[in-house]
Amino acid sequence: MKKLIFLSFFSTIMCAQTYAHPSDDEQQKMALIIYAPATMEPGMQDMTAVTIWGPSRDKRYCLSGGFSSDFRNEGYLGVKGIFDYKMWPRVTVGLEAGAYANNTSFRGKRTLDSGVRASYQWIPFDRVWRRKPWSFYTGISAGALLGPGDKSFKEVEPYLDIHAGARYRIGNQWMLFSEISTRTATLGLSLKF
Repeated sequence: MKKLIFLSFFSTIMCAQTYAHPSDDEQQKMALIIYAPATMEPGMQDMTAVTIWGPSRDKRYCLSGGFSSDFRNEGYLGVKGIFDYKMWPRVTVGLEAGAYANNTSFRGKRTLDSGVRASYQWIPFDRVWRRKPWSFYTGISAGALLGPGDKSFKEVEPYLDIHAGARYRIGNQWMLFSEISTRTATLGLSLKF
């Protein structure tokens, strides 16, 4: 059982270390690191470090939501949610969903949508957060519309969209975002984690 990784109270060392990016003016923040032996073979000094939380942890997710308008199907009042996952520094993949109506009574034309998306970040995902407040992206999305511009949701129609958007950092994890596609326009907030 030489390859067995043995974690116990005595073989795990927990310590807190501080990290600061040279370009940040903020005060140093704490990151919790767990060190555990990578192998139980004698004479091996290799250690595996796992970052649980802190500034050294890579921010891979972006959750966005806001008010939206589906101008192609006359859904002028609506909401849209977007979840992006960073596959590579410039490429994200994710999910999107929205609900739209053509008036405030919600008894007229209504549309629901749900789909998948992929985006190319013109400024790498990591660099945006540390050095520049702006992020620009373009991409493609595909999915299904339920009841597009109709009073019932029985009709299902596939869609293929091209989108472009911008995000502006306003806090430690928060950004304002705006996105326009071939059928929708959205304005809202993004949370990066």
